[in-house]
Amino acid sequence: MITSNTFQTAPPSPSLLTENTLDSTLLKHSIEQFQSWLADAFHHDADVALLLQARSHFIDQLLTQLWRYTELADHPDLC
Repeated sequence: MITSNTFQTAPPSPSLLTENTLDSTLLKHSIEQFQSWLADAFHHDADVALLLQARSHFIDQLLTQLWRYTELADHPDLC
């Protein structure tokens, strides 16, 4: 099992991204950082179920931020 000092802490949450930081280069870097963190955690025997949950949460937050940024939430008839 993992401990807090086995590997780095998780990268910042996508929910912390602002309108000023939501560009494709920074988003790509954020995703790459998170993927690297997941791989590191996996290689340090982290619980796979927790890693899947963390990835799901990360992607959900990222999509939520992009949904808000693109103002798609303002179109209730979209779906």
